[in-house]
Amino acid sequence: GAQLAVFKDGKPVIHLGGGVMDPGGGAVTERTLFQIRSITKALTATVMLMLHDKGHFTFDDPIFHHWPGFEKNGKGGVTIGQLMSHRAGLTERAGLRMVDYQNRAAIVRAMENLSPGGGANVAWADPDQRLSVAFLCNAMLPQNTAWGQRYRQIGNAVYACFS
Repeated sequence: GAQLAVFKDGKPVIHLGGGVMDPGGGAVTERTLFQIRSITKALTATVMLMLHDKGHFTFDDPIFHHWPGFEKNGKGGVTIGQLMSHRAGLTERAGLRMVDYQNRAAIVRAMENLSPGGGANVAWADPDQRLSVAFLCNAMLPQNTAWGQRYRQIGNAVYACFS
């Protein structure tokens, strides 16, 4: 099944759903919920690039400058650029269970407790890399601006869909 939503000036002009959820499953409507998982990468990267353009960070900034606690277990030198380009050298899984993805504190703790290993050119285990960028992005969003508040709302919605 699939859905399509088109907005103009912040208002929905088309909102459709059709097909089935799975073989023998129920019909897809415009209210059917889907897990979006990898789609979060593009949204999170876009918001991070907007934050970069507005001067909130450089790609050479160590992550712990924006996320105190991330430097645990030898990650103090890991930069935002390395994390976003999958070169942080963090190859282990965070050990999260599906139920843990509904608990932000558990996710933050797991990301902070990861240890580097395998060198700077080793990709980070997905979905853990995606979650770390999302939490870093959320930490840097300005609280006192309309765009910061709007993207925080979008990020929370994406997180809810992911979990």
